[in-house]
Amino acid sequence: AETYDETKARKIEQALSDIIILYYGSDCFEVEEFLSPQFTFPTQYCKSNEVNLLPSSSDNGITGSWVPGEVDASEVGQFELSFVPDLDQCANESSVIIEIFETTTNIVGVASFCSGFTTTLSTEENFASYTWIFDGLAISESAEVEISQGGMLNLIATDSLGCISEGEILIMENESIDISIEVTQPICHGDYGSALFVPSGSELDYNYSINGDSLLSGIYNVVVTDSLGCFETFDFEVVAPAPIVIELVNNQLIVTGGLEPYNITTINSDNVLYISVIDSNGCESTAEFILSSLHEEIYESVRIFPNPATELLYLDLTGVNSKMESLRLVSFEGKLIREYDKGDSVLDVSQVENGVYALQILFENGMLVNKKVLVVR
Repeated sequence: AETYDETKARKIEQALSDIIILYYGSDCFEVEEFLSPQFTFPTQYCKSNEVNLLPSSSDNGITGSWVPGEVDASEVGQFELSFVPDLDQCANESSVIIEIFETTTNIVGVASFCSGFTTTLSTEENFASYTWIFDGLAISESAEVEISQGGMLNLIATDSLGCISEGEILIMENESIDISIEVTQPICHGDYGSALFVPSGSELDYNYSINGDSLLSGIYNVVVTDSLGCFETFDFEVVAPAPIVIELVNNQLIVTGGLEPYNITTINSDNVLYISVIDSNGCESTAEFILSSLHEEIYESVRIFPNPATELLYLDLTGVNSKMESLRLVSFEGKLIREYDKGDSVLDVSQVENGVYALQILFENGMLVNKKVLVVR
């Protein structure tokens, strides 16, 4: 006789068999183990792409339908879909996780750069392919690109799933630095010049750096940096007049440098010739020379009288073998008072103010003789 538990178990088994027959049909009653559907189709998709490749049968030949029947690919996330086998398949239900990705790319780099330079922009290196487009023209297929002018830069990046991400950035090329340099040249040798830098066509602030503390004669460069950090180098030249050089060669006075004409003052004292030269810019140079015996001889041969003079001054060149080249009366500050003809021997000083002057006599042999003249009335 059956026990109570055996009777109960037999009844439960019979009930399950009835359910299987009712749900699946009598064909599934004899199946010892239901199969589970197997799938190898893609489960990762790009956002906004349609997920329309859900198969109606599994890889192991089980037919059925999906619940839900489609995936909203406009939303990022994970979605579970169940595969319900047809009743006559005698198979278990199966589930698949569908992932929807949103691919994004970031363009990294400086979007503005200095004129004459370049800027490098890049994006993530986890994409399968890249296409950089500058002003409508494809220029690069790597993860970074170098730009040398302003314009619109677009990026199309494709990942391993075929998802496409796009980005764009406006590249700004800062205006070039343009300045005019107004150089004030030194008046005299050894003086400093100055330079005024005037920017053109920009409202930016500028900083100037010159390769020198003072502007003596020479070539200089100034580095101009604007408030954006852009810089440009400009050259300018400071040119001073040549130094005034006073030479006495073979008893002949030679003056070079500075700016002609010169105002020359000479004083002969105790066989030493003191010379002061002032050029037309007002630059002055002085020199001293010990006179030769020939100069002393000519100096002693030149006689002027009366001295002091009031109206007329007489010049006697008896004993001088060289002809006179020029004759003039100057102040001891070097100012020309009056110039006489080189053949004059009677000199009118009636219009000359009272004072001490130098009568400068230049001979054809280059000898210069200065005689002190006192005008008194």
